[in-house]
Amino acid sequence: MATFCLRATSIFSSLALRAVRTPSAAPLAKLNAASSLRAAAAPLSFCMETRAFASEAPERLANLSLVARPAPDFTADAAMPGGEIAKLTLSELCGNGSGVVLLFYPLDFTFVCPSEILAFNAAVADFEKLGFKVVGVSVDSVFTHQAWMRVPLAEGGIGKLDFPLVSDLDKTISSRYHSLLNNSVALRTLVIIDGAKNVRHMTVNDLPLGRNVEEALRVCEMIREVEKNGGKQVCPANWRRGEKMMEASFHGVKDYLGGLREKIEKQI
Repeated sequence: MATFCLRATSIFSSLALRAVRTPSAAPLAKLNAASSLRAAAAPLSFCMETRAFASEAPERLANLSLVARPAPDFTADAAMPGGEIAKLTLSELCGNGSGVVLLFYPLDFTFVCPSEILAFNAAVADFEKLGFKVVGVSVDSVFTHQAWMRVPLAEGGIGKLDFPLVSDLDKTISSRYHSLLNNSVALRTLVIIDGAKNVRHMTVNDLPLGRNVEEALRVCEMIREVEKNGGKQVCPANWRRGEKMMEASFHGVKDYLGGLREKIEKQI
């Protein structure tokens, strides 16, 4: 009798567990239907949230980087190296595989700006060897650009340049490149665009902080080297032209880091 009771208890316990673990078909159908509704509503909810994000806080969108995106095209007046005024179109400058280095700066006749412009001007030939054209952009008028170029260095001007200065008088270009500060002047934004008209590099400096021309050249060199090998090799930290690149694979990482370790140990 005791054995029978134990077996009966075991059977009933097993049945109870199965009943708990296996819901009936009707609740399952309701559960599946609810899940389907939630899945169908998810994209709609996401769209609504995205619209709210865009409409309620447009200033957030202005901080999105342009890197890996097509460069916003523009046509504008520019003071040319010869002193004349001409229309420049970005997409035309990027033709035949040529890249462009866009050098945004706050204003003509100011302080850090001439030091940057003259530093980039001294390196124009180096940029051109790499297939990149330098173009300056500020919110000044094209006539102010011309006037500044007529003033000798000893008197606070920039003299004759080897690259054009674009006039962004209506601030459209600076806005499209997320460079405009409080709807007044452009920050020190550096944008490097490849021959396919895509933004490959973008940095923004505050007004009192000048940029490094050598770093801009290094970025241009990296772009060209990666293009040569079709992206099979990449440029590690502090890479310089002529140095070993890294194969874009797990084996490549191990090989590069192994060599880096040996180099560090030798220095120690």
